[in-house]
Amino acid sequence: MKEIEITVKVFDSVEKTKDILARQGLKIVDTYSTKDIYLSQDTNLSQSIESVLNKSVILRQIITHSKVIKKIVHKNKVYDGDTLLYEDKINLNCEDLENAKLLFEALGFKELVIVQYDSFVYQKEGLELSFQNVKDLGLLLEIESDKKNPESEEDVMQEKRRLYNLAKSLSLNIGDELNIKKAKALIKKRHH
Repeated sequence: MKEIEITVKVFDSVEKTKDILARQGLKIVDTYSTKDIYLSQDTNLSQSIESVLNKSVILRQIITHSKVIKKIVHKNKVYDGDTLLYEDKINLNCEDLENAKLLFEALGFKELVIVQYDSFVYQKEGLELSFQNVKDLGLLLEIESDKKNPESEEDVMQEKRRLYNLAKSLSLNIGDELNIKKAKALIKKRHH
């Protein structure tokens, strides 16, 4: 399934962000922590980072207030030049991520990057606003569209503009880059 989302940098602190949203009457509807370990057979970062990440698997652990969710994830992000249009995602439940990692390593996969973040989620206009405080990266806001499988690139860009306008309506100090990708940003930060 093709998913459309935006992820923008939030320049306000976590505390200030929560305060601004509370003054608008918004309440936190969910909190959780995520740890993603990216593994890839191709770790040659002299080529495009996007290409390497598209060939990666993610060992994902999500800790909520009531349970631990463990998955193996693959994301195929589709770009038009530098613009992320959408991603196709495959999720597979996996109760034993430690042995999954050993299996992938036996197949020649190597650890590429670890992405860890704490999320606090609000709802507005029927959409989840997921604020992610990412270790070594800072605060991001991710909004996933409720519209799936767009018909055209024009539909994708129109939907991204709608999501960005929603983000801007929150009165937060946000960046104008719509497609911040956590793994890519951390790899760039550590290797450049």
